[in-house]
Amino acid sequence: MTAVRPHRLMRMSGRYPDEVGRSATPLELLFDLAFVVAFAQAGDAFAHLVAEEHLASAIGGFVFTSVAICWAWINFAWFASGFDTDDWVFRSLTIVQMGGAIVVALGVAPLFESLEHGGVLDNSVLVAGYVVMRVAMVAQWLRAASQSPVYRRTALTYAGSILVAQIGWVILAVTQTSSVVLVVLAAVASAVENVGWSQESILLVVAGTLLAFGIWWDYYIVPFARFIERHRDRAWIFGYGHILIFASVAAFGGGIHVAAYVVEGEASIGVLGAVLAVAIPLAIFTIAYFGIYSSLMRRVDMLHVNLAVGMLAVLTLAVVAAATGVSLGWSLLIAAAAPYVTVVVYETWGYRHVAADVEAI
Repeated sequence: MTAVRPHRLMRMSGRYPDEVGRSATPLELLFDLAFVVAFAQAGDAFAHLVAEEHLASAIGGFVFTSVAICWAWINFAWFASGFDTDDWVFRSLTIVQMGGAIVVALGVAPLFESLEHGGVLDNSVLVAGYVVMRVAMVAQWLRAASQSPVYRRTALTYAGSILVAQIGWVILAVTQTSSVVLVVLAAVASAVENVGWSQESILLVVAGTLLAFGIWWDYYIVPFARFIERHRDRAWIFGYGHILIFASVAAFGGGIHVAAYVVEGEASIGVLGAVLAVAIPLAIFTIAYFGIYSSLMRRVDMLHVNLAVGMLAVLTLAVVAAATGVSLGWSLLIAAAAPYVTVVVYETWGYRHVAADVEAI
């Protein structure tokens, strides 16, 4: 029985406590990284206030943000441990939650700054991130309630309590800040105006999140471990080939950072240069990824050649868009579609091809 399967809709009936291999999934680990960023932001801000001898503000801000971060993480982890179907709906709602977690991370600095200057507590962006996360989380619990009669009461209790708590957070944020937070985008823009946030910066966050999630989804499509288990002599191809994989992913992160500098007006490389800084590493990742697959199979696979060409074509379109005057944010959003070429093909019918390859080796 092959482990290769599409991520089609599955019924949320609940996972058994004694389920074999029940541990953190790759998706949960990816989600955790968003909170690592938030904790890093909190740690940096805490260190800054301590260095300035604002001990009360440092401790208060760190405790507040730590509780907020952990609270958001625990609810997701609790739900995933019981109802993770790993289908496309679960994954899609998880990426929404990841986006919210990133907004929470963006809200750490404004909160600490408001404490440092002794003004009104500015938790507007942090609460905005919670709104994004909780909308998706409530949807997850309501889905569990509708599909798992045994746990319906528990699921509805969680959904209701999250909704009530979130309404309270929003009211608190609105009454404590000088500007009313009507939507998430407005909150992000107002709180990070010191670095020039705008529509472009919001598109950058969206594109960066979609790209990171898409690369992760692509990577875990191929069950590399099955190939290595059966052909250990090919492990060196996998190992050394990953030098390109890891380097390109790291360079992609650097490219997003370059794009952020351009949005902030702190770089002279321009829109085209920033898009190239993102597209070139992604192109290298694409070629290396499918190259490793072909090397492990010891043959050129035309399906994967076509997928690689499709992904590279989307990246090329993003570069052309930037060269013809399309803004940075929208150009990166075009580039963000590249990994989903493989996702869509795999989830509809390509998984059968990969399953056949796994069985044939």
